Amino acid sequence: AVVSTQSTGELKNYSVRLSYPDSDRPSSVKLFDSAGEVKYSCRNMEKPLTEFEKNNPTTPLFNAHSKPGTIKAPYVYVNYAHPSDFELLRKHNISVTGKIVLARYGMMFRGNKVQNAAAAGAAAIVLFKDLSSPQVTERFPNSEFAPSSAGERGTILLYVWFIHSYSFSFYCCNHDNSFLLL
Repeated sequence: AVVSTQSTGELKNYSVRLSYPDSDRPSSVKLFDSAGEVKYSCRNMEKPLTEFEKNNPTTPLFNAHSKPGTIKAPYVYVNYAHPSDFELLRKHNISVTGKIVLARYGMMFRGNKVQNAAAAGAAAIVLFKDLSSPQVTERFPNSEFAPSSAGERGTILLYVWFIHSYSFSFYCCNHDNSFLLL
């Protein structure tokens, strides 16, 4: 991004911090049994449905602004990761502290799910698409609903809202780590 400051006429270049998946080290999620055997491994790409998709691969599945790392921990299902879901688990003496929580997409923004899981003490969150909706009887190409092989891409970044101006802020970073609020 190039930004001009009118008061001095100075022109500074800033590098936008953009999260993007590493194609050399794609993200993966694996579930192991008690013997250490892999019982499930997620895919990081969707199955191509058309000739165009076969010849033009898409971006790998990812959530921008996620922290990298490897987590090995027990997991707990937390429904939609709403605060009330964590409260229900606490009432039943089920702790998520230090665990991986499994949450369904939907009902709220994915960034809030991550925030709620962190506030509850979870070590990580895995978001998944629930295909069991009774309202969905057909999927693409016969309806507007995504095919069962479709995945999610998006951000978990929670933007800072300014109530007085009803706008939100983006930050650019210069190589000397100075920031510019846009």
